[in-house]
Amino acid sequence: MGDDAPAALVEIVRRWADDPSLLVQRAAVAAICEPRLLKAEGAAAVAVDLCGRCTLHLVGLPLAERAGSDARTLRQALGYAWSVAVAADPGPGLGAFRDLDTSDPDVGWIVKENLRKKRLARLL
Repeated sequence: MGDDAPAALVEIVRRWADDPSLLVQRAAVAAICEPRLLKAEGAAAVAVDLCGRCTLHLVGLPLAERAGSDARTLRQALGYAWSVAVAADPGPGLGAFRDLDTSDPDVGWIVKENLRKKRLARLL
């Protein structure tokens, strides 16, 4: 769908990013943070925005919920997706990535994982 109807994909993932289900949020991040899809106009900016929104949703959860498997699945997706989104749109992407609050343990883990990715290391 992302190849054939990128505007429709963007519309869907924007809705999914604010779904109460962490697995639906994870699906939004995974769907948009596919490198070949981020070449479509505006898709990279959407990916950066979605990574930010889903990160905020994750840290907005009570700590007990963050220990669950759904939260872990979303956190792992964000541990990969931020670097993909930032690499596709470095200008605003790097700013958004650098603004993440690493004092939160989950955000710190997400940032650490993304910093291990060569695509992000090249930009930094």
